[in-house]
Amino acid sequence: MIEKIFVDTDIIIDLLTEREPHYEFAAILFTLSDKKLIKICVSSLTFANLNYIISKRKSANEARKILN
Repeated sequence: MIEKIFVDTDIIIDLLTEREPHYEFAAILFTLSDKKLIKICVSSLTFANLNYIISKRKSANEARKILN
């Protein structure tokens, strides 16, 4: 059975912005998910928060592309 991991918004921000010192951990976590070794779960509010945060640094269209 695949283990389910609930991921906080901050971990996704670490991954998308390569924020240190946590980027490497976030990258490993999502790599495990890509390999179907774990299943990552997030709150639906995470997407709204990420869209808001990314849109402050980039355009709204770029934020949507990143989140897709």
